[in-house]
Amino acid sequence: MVTCCYNRIQQIHKYETSNAYHKRSAPRRKTTMISALTELLSNYYLSGDLTQVEMIARTIRAVIPDDIIALQILGLAYLQRGRTSDALKLFQEADRKDVQPPEIKSFGDGSSEPQIELAASALYREATRKHSGFGKLWYDLGAALIALKRPKQSIWALRTALVARPAFPDALMALGSAGLEVGDQAAAREGFSGLLAIQPDNVIARSGLAHVNRPGIS
Repeated sequence: MVTCCYNRIQQIHKYETSNAYHKRSAPRRKTTMISALTELLSNYYLSGDLTQVEMIARTIRAVIPDDIIALQILGLAYLQRGRTSDALKLFQEADRKDVQPPEIKSFGDGSSEPQIELAASALYREATRKHSGFGKLWYDLGAALIALKRPKQSIWALRTALVARPAFPDALMALGSAGLEVGDQAAAREGFSGLLAIQPDNVIARSGLAHVNRPGIS
């Protein structure tokens, strides 16, 4: 698996530096690389190869240094490899940012700024699409953030898990519980209602939704 990942990254780099592309195509080269790396990352995460997940996450962060998605993925990789203090630093940094689709600007003069913006957009698009690997990754991140007493930060990750893997019972329960804990009634309703839609007899979800819908709870 290590050789496969290394060879794939080398192939991407060779293509980017070949005569097939030139400087005017630099911004699009970044997006091609990020899309390929993101696909690799999700597959390695599903297979449990955390060494490769960390390597790819570090590569993505090198391309997009301040991107919140890159920060969170690398933080999860650190956490799952036992580097808790390093993971917490990244989660704290990510918590100071907003997760929003990156703004796309014109290519301009080919400077590094639009390249980074397009790469960030590619990462956002790939990491938030329907894919079983990212469904598990974002759920695991959300669950980890809850365990680290960061439930508010977990809500985006859990909602993203449900984009990648709709009707994911564990993510719905975690979202409802996290929303209830931090007073985010919309997240709590979303989680508990979604879970009851697929598990009508779930006592915890029914109790949680009843609490959210009590008079005086808005």
